[in-house]
Amino acid sequence: MNLVLGAMYIVLPLFWFGAVSWSGVNLGFAVSSAISSGSKGTQQAGTQGGLVILNMVKKGIMKT
Repeated sequence: MNLVLGAMYIVLPLFWFGAVSWSGVNLGFAVSSAISSGSKGTQQAGTQGGLVILNMVKKGIMKT
């Protein structure tokens, strides 16, 4: 009986918290990679926009 109670109050909660923690960490990694890969297009567009403005400024300086 002590073995059953020990498993019910100690071992099973430890297993449960371990499983929930493991799934939470893996879900966090998945969300993090999805966010970082989703923002790459925006970052590239911002870089290209900055280069366009920089070229316009350089052309304006060369004309004067």
